[in-house]
Amino acid sequence: MLEGLKKVFTWLYGFGLLVILMTLFWSLKNSSTKNLSYSPNLELFLNAVHNEYQAPGVYKIQDKLAVNLNKVIESEPTYLINDFPTFNQFPDYPTGCESIALYNMLRYYDVEVTPDEIVNALKKGDDPYWKKKKLYGGNPEIEFVGDPRDIHSYGVYQKPIIEVANKFKPGMIDYTGHSINDVLEIVKKGIPVQVWVSVDLKDTEVCASWTHKETNQQIDWICGLHSVVIVGFNKAEVIVSDSTNGEIVHYEREQFKKIYNLFGQRAIYYPE
Repeated sequence: MLEGLKKVFTWLYGFGLLVILMTLFWSLKNSSTKNLSYSPNLELFLNAVHNEYQAPGVYKIQDKLAVNLNKVIESEPTYLINDFPTFNQFPDYPTGCESIALYNMLRYYDVEVTPDEIVNALKKGDDPYWKKKKLYGGNPEIEFVGDPRDIHSYGVYQKPIIEVANKFKPGMIDYTGHSINDVLEIVKKGIPVQVWVSVDLKDTEVCASWTHKETNQQIDWICGLHSVVIVGFNKAEVIVSDSTNGEIVHYEREQFKKIYNLFGQRAIYYPE
C-alpha cells in the first residue's frame, strides 16, 4: 500500500509541475504591463508575467518559475522632438493652419512673433467669386486664397509661407517633392518639418476649380487642406503638432504618407 501511495504522490507532483509550466508559457504569451524604463546598454531581467516591452532595445526575460527560460524581444524606436510648441488656431484663425504651424516653428526657435504678425505679413488673394459666368479666385502657390481669419476662406501652399518665415527667421528650406521617408530622416536629426496634408488625415479630392485672373491659370482645389509640423515618428506612426486642437497628435504612418503625397509632398524646415 505504501508503494501505491508513493506512486500516487509522484504522479501528482509531476502533474502539478506540468500545470505550472503550462501556466507560465501562457503568461509569457499574453503578458501586458506599463511604465517600462529603458537603458540601451543594460540587459534587463524582468517578471515576464507583468511587463510590456515598448521601449526600443533587446531584453532578456527570466521568469521566477522558470529555470533556463529566456525570451528576447526587439522593439522599434520612437523619435520625438520634446517640448515642441502647440497652439489652437480656433477661434481666431479658422483657416489659418499654415500660419499657426509656422508660428509654432518660430516659437520653437525662440523667435518672438505673434500669430497676427504672421497673418498680416502673408500675401492674400481673392476668395473664389463669379464674374460673367466664370469663377475666379486666388492662386495658393503665390498667395493665401481669402483670409486666415475667415472660416469660409481656403488656404495657401508652401512658397508664400516661406516668404513670411524668412522675414522673421531667414533660411527656411523648401523641401517639396521629397518622400515622407526623406522628411522623417530630417526629423530624426531633431529638426521639425512643416508639411501639407488634410484635416484629420481624411481621404479627399479636388472639390472646386477656378481661374486665377492675372495668369489665366486653372486652380484645382483639394478639399480639407491642412498644415502640421512633424515632430516625431516610429514604424507605425507620424507624430505632429496639430493646430486643429492645439495638441501633439499621433497619426497612422501609411495614411499620412498617402495624404502627404496627394497634396504634392509639400515640406519646409529650418536647417537649424
